[in-house]
Amino acid sequence: MIISSVAMNYKPEDVEMWLVDYKINEFSSYKYNTPPHVKFMGLSKGADFTFALLDKIWAEYECRQQLVKKADEEMKKRGENTNITSITDYRKYMGLQGMSRLLIIIDEFHVMAQQVSEDYAYKEKLENLLAEGRAMGITFLFSDQTVTVGLKGLTEKGRKQIKCRIAMANDKEEMREMLPNISSEDLTHFLNLKVGECALVTYENVRGDNGQLEEKQSIERVKNIYIDGETRYALCQNIRSFFQAEDYLPVYMDETEKKSYSLPQIQQWEEKNLGRVDYSRQIPLYWGEALDPTGCFMVP
Repeated sequence: MIISSVAMNYKPEDVEMWLVDYKINEFSSYKYNTPPHVKFMGLSKGADFTFALLDKIWAEYECRQQLVKKADEEMKKRGENTNITSITDYRKYMGLQGMSRLLIIIDEFHVMAQQVSEDYAYKEKLENLLAEGRAMGITFLFSDQTVTVGLKGLTEKGRKQIKCRIAMANDKEEMREMLPNISSEDLTHFLNLKVGECALVTYENVRGDNGQLEEKQSIERVKNIYIDGETRYALCQNIRSFFQAEDYLPVYMDETEKKSYSLPQIQQWEEKNLGRVDYSRQIPLYWGEALDPTGCFMVP
């Protein structure tokens, strides 16, 4: 419903989506009937994919940082008395089309959390993206049936960044992890959710009587709308037609498919990663891929 709502209510240049599916089959339906808002799809379970994905997101984050920094410098050169430090500032002064918001939706995110928990550098990279990415317009949406496992794979700092939580019917342990700081009495009320119902917890900063910002928590019972596969397919067709993107294909990585690369692509990769290679007496064999040939290694 969230993916469909974004595609129906925003232009591709306003909001772009990256869909990542560690179970592979959930998002595969978007691969050939893709709304033009979906710029990237990742269908894989491997740790090498996770690390390459985080590198890709980090590169996007740094690129946005540089654009914001450059805009701030240009505005100051013009004598403008303003600071551009976020996507909100950037879009205000550079136009709404200047930088799209990026929504990264990760299904079965406990796989990512477990994989990064064993690698300090990537654990820190994910933590920093969760903490700082929103200012650059990068928002994560995590989905999982076993949330307790996924959240335990994150650092405490990372868990605290997940401010908005939607919990569907589940056992008490899962609900307690999803709805922290809810009293046992209130939690009991949300253990009898019916089909399609959710418990939605949100946090906001409000000023208290002393003038200091305080975190206010609220919880409510809401109804979820489900779109079946047939309706979703027709909806995507209509959206593609509306944006004249009938032939659109996203960049995607699908571990169930074999990919071929042209000779110029291979040569470019070799020059970047291997330097000059003499093939007069050997044949190069390439193995593995994360998001692009950078994830490969070569055996002569």
